[in-house]
Amino acid sequence: MPIGVDVRDADTGEPVYANQVAGRILGYDPGKVVAPEDLPNLYTSGTGEPFPPERLPLAQARQGHTASVDDLEVEVDAQRRRLEVVATPIRDGDEIRYVLVALADITAERQMAEELRKLSVVDELTGVNNRRGFLLAARTELRRAQLARRPAVLLFIDLDGLKRINDTYGHSAGDHAIGATAGLLRANTRRGDVLGRIGGDELWARRLRDQVDRHNDSAGQPYELAVTVGVSVFNHDSSTTIEELIDRADAAMYLARELDDRQEPTGPVRIHARPRITHERG
Repeated sequence: MPIGVDVRDADTGEPVYANQVAGRILGYDPGKVVAPEDLPNLYTSGTGEPFPPERLPLAQARQGHTASVDDLEVEVDAQRRRLEVVATPIRDGDEIRYVLVALADITAERQMAEELRKLSVVDELTGVNNRRGFLLAARTELRRAQLARRPAVLLFIDLDGLKRINDTYGHSAGDHAIGATAGLLRANTRRGDVLGRIGGDELWARRLRDQVDRHNDSAGQPYELAVTVGVSVFNHDSSTTIEELIDRADAAMYLARELDDRQEPTGPVRIHARPRITHERG
């Protein structure tokens, strides 16, 4: 990996040496910038905020400590590059004479890591959380509900007739139906809601009836979407786990199908809730 090098006087911070790689990475010659705090176009990763000069590894290395950061970005030609920067003091006996700053462009590595992270928690077909991603996020929301002493609701949704769609129109149509359903669910989630596809054709969501009706009227597909929803309620003073909530919502979903003749209200979305659990003994 090409490494940029910027050597500074430990006392004054003035440049002593900078190689060409450092210039290519930064988009300018750091050897021409006298004061380290004046290095331009440096930002905190993912923000528009300038990177704080006191957080530059150079500042800590001048005090005798090896330091590093990997949340620094430089803007070159209107594009951001993610940098890893390490600064090491160079001593002459007990005296710190220089500071060596090494910098590397880790943009590609971070992008690959992010893609791998997404693959591990995001369902490729729908773009929503997969089972692992859903469980991770849902556990966090349950902890927040407990701390805030507020209830939470989990809905377990089954895409009705998926096998018939697959058998009649092919699996590509079935994939399209799953993706369309995920889109409707995503459009009906709020800040703090957790949406995930946890296996087969089961998805999490709420507030769908009107949206599903409108989709069926306008999509122009040879089939119509219909979903069955099972609901389980989490109370903040219970010890229920997310896995137990899923099992309860799953059972409620199948009961909703059995109670089809008593569905309320009628339409393409059947919803049934299990009784609220207000208290559990450990």
